[in-house]
Amino acid sequence: MDASITVDLPDELRDAYEAANRVPLGLGIFEFLFLVALGAFCVLKPETVWQFQHLWTVRGGEPTDYSIISIRIAGGICIVAGVFCLAAAF
Repeated sequence: MDASITVDLPDELRDAYEAANRVPLGLGIFEFLFLVALGAFCVLKPETVWQFQHLWTVRGGEPTDYSIISIRIAGGICIVAGVFCLAAAF
């Protein structure tokens, strides 16, 4: 016995559902720019990112090599995610 149910939505509801599931082009480009800028900042200035992260917890400290590498890897991931956001916008 097939237990699937098919529901036909009125035109207004179907149009609203389809409009809600579309990503506006401007939003995808904004996400792309934000993630790429954040990723580039993390890759180019990991010491500054570390200082922002530990602004209230560490006084006069220095980041370890591990934290610098981790911040750069996270920046690379942000750049890749930004490219995927741009690809999803088109």
